[in-house]
Amino acid sequence: MVPVVRVVHAFNMANDAYMVTKGLRRLGVDAELIIEKPSHVASLPQWEDAEIDLGKVGDPYNPDWDGLNEHWSTPDWIHVWEASRSWYPSRMLRWANLLRMLEPYDLVVGHVPFAKCAILCRKPYVIYDAGWIRYLKMKRRGYRLGRWGYRHASRIIFTNVDTYEMFLQQGYDPERLEFSPFAIDTDQYSPGRSHLSLSRDHDLMVFSPTRHEWQEKGNDRLIKAFSSLLRTSPAASLVMVEWGSDLLRSKNLVTSLGIEKNVSWAPLMNKKRLIEWYRLADVVADQFVLGAYGTTAPEAMSCAKPVLMYVEDQYFQRWHGSLPPILSARSVDEIHQMLEKLNDPAFRSEVGRRGRDWVLEHHRLVTVAQTQLRIYHEVLEEISR
Repeated sequence: MVPVVRVVHAFNMANDAYMVTKGLRRLGVDAELIIEKPSHVASLPQWEDAEIDLGKVGDPYNPDWDGLNEHWSTPDWIHVWEASRSWYPSRMLRWANLLRMLEPYDLVVGHVPFAKCAILCRKPYVIYDAGWIRYLKMKRRGYRLGRWGYRHASRIIFTNVDTYEMFLQQGYDPERLEFSPFAIDTDQYSPGRSHLSLSRDHDLMVFSPTRHEWQEKGNDRLIKAFSSLLRTSPAASLVMVEWGSDLLRSKNLVTSLGIEKNVSWAPLMNKKRLIEWYRLADVVADQFVLGAYGTTAPEAMSCAKPVLMYVEDQYFQRWHGSLPPILSARSVDEIHQMLEKLNDPAFRSEVGRRGRDWVLEHHRLVTVAQTQLRIYHEVLEEISR
């Protein structure tokens, strides 16, 4: 077996690269990470692990670096690519700097938007897809470059259980497709008491941190189902996070249903604070459309909280070999029925316990890192032949 001497994860959409790199390093692999500056704040390691004063973040798409680093020291295995065009006299020098940063490594694992510049890469590379394939068939120039990058990758690692068929429909070779679960730091996302000091004079507290995108997430279904729950549980509470293109639609729906006093809104928050909300909640509600999850569901499950969302059984059976203990619901009526069942504390506790066990089996950092390390070895062996 050809050893992986040095591997780099390039770019860090939603901190997926950071989490996998942490897992690889726990295995003793010489793995490093290149992050882009500026980036959306949720794609920076500080958002995952640092104590952040959210008032000092500023523009989330170009956050204040000093504010983010106030209680954070960047590890020496994380490197920052200054991507602002104002730093370079030409676009050529901008990309040349990135290519120079990739030189020391034997293998590149590219996250969004790496595929757009893969045509310039002179290193063997693997693409890590966390759902970008849903949009890659769009005809804008950046997506054309992205498709080139995907088609010439040694492997494509996909994390969403519902996207395999999309790859096949778009003509990708199934022999180059590899499934890997999302990596979750189960030490950090763990059961415990919340330090949030909020009133708990209610029947059931539902927390939904999901982005408000009705077509993809089905937030409107949750709001309507929660409104129905109030007929039997008038003191129930729903907390949602203020982000997404359909945020105003969600707020207007809450108003039209007359349930404002039972619904509250939390700002977009970094992960350390999000964990406090997971721990405080009785149930975490995610999405009700796609049948697959991102990181919200396994993060909440890792905190031993029951998760309410829609899952497509066949996807999980195929790629995980078992079904997550998620309370699956899709329609407004189904969501309402599940909310009624969740009024039982013993039921909530049992579902939460089984969820934590499932995440420990499938999503631990080192478990995911071992899966990906096997893929890296195979790629380097093929190249060495």
